[in-house]
Formats: sequence, structure tokens, C-alpha cells
Amino acid sequence: MAKTREEIGAFAGPIYDALKDGKKLSKADLKKASKLSDEDLSLGLGWLFCEDKIYEETETIKKKAVDVIGWK
Repeated sequence: MAKTREEIGAFAGPIYDALKDGKKLSKADLKKASKLSDEDLSLGLGWLFCEDKIYEETETIKKKAVDVIGWK
């Protein structure tokens, strides 16, 4: 079922809550923390990237490159 602009924008709230206070999380950890489905997480991240509210970078964790997302 198609999502409305309001629904997609609302996905930003749980993502913000998970990333506030300077946290950076992998997509898998962000999914767990936000309790969003894969689709809703992707839609919310897309919304926030378009709004220039979040960034993605690669960090080395336990000798493995991991993409993490943080709040600007």
C-alpha cells in the first residue's frame, strides 16, 4: 500500500529518537532502535537525506568497514 507524505515524514521521529545525542548507528542497529520495518526505515531515511538532516559515513569497527548514519 502506498504511503502518504505525512506517513513518510512521520518515520523521521523514531529515526531522530534513535540518533539524538550524537549517536551514529548502522542501518541494522537503526532498524532495531527505531522499530520501523525495512520499507518504512528506507522511506524515512530518504526523507531525512533529502532534508539534509542526516549523513552516512564509513567507520572501522572490529577491523570491518561499517556504514553508519548520524544526525547533522
